[in-house]
Amino acid sequence: MDEHTAELLLYVDATLAEMEELASRGRASYDSDIAVARACQHTILDTSGPA
Repeated sequence: MDEHTAELLLYVDATLAEMEELASRGRASYDSDIAVARACQHTILDTSGPA
């Protein structure tokens, strides 16, 4: 695995952990904060170029 792919996987792992933590705080926090986490994840993955 190359370094770029490894960095992306670490980022996705951290993002998913953050999403889990947000969800555990209740629906209101999840609804407001999860959209931001997903948007950040999508932006990083979408702008990284082809694998």
